[in-house]
Amino acid sequence: MKILVHYLAFNSNQAFEYTANPVTKSTEHLLEFIFRDCNVVDGSEWVVRESKRRIEAGERGLRSMSVGDIVTLIDEDRIESYLCAGIGWTKLG
Repeated sequence: MKILVHYLAFNSNQAFEYTANPVTKSTEHLLEFIFRDCNVVDGSEWVVRESKRRIEAGERGLRSMSVGDIVTLIDEDRIESYLCAGIGWTKLG
């Protein structure tokens, strides 16, 4: 599965591939896992490590995921996009 994240909140317009490989049983759990891993809580999150790598490479770091950002899940012939809402996720399309 390929996971794409598009930061649109705050006029960010920054897109990237989420490269961690979470093992989950449901789309809801996967989205919550990605949300947690794309927010700075205790410094162990994927977004912290990826931002550090990008900054060391002279690129712009990543901010935390916010309401209005989009996660797209691509799995073989299935493509689904979800909007980060005030509470939970809204399926797009």
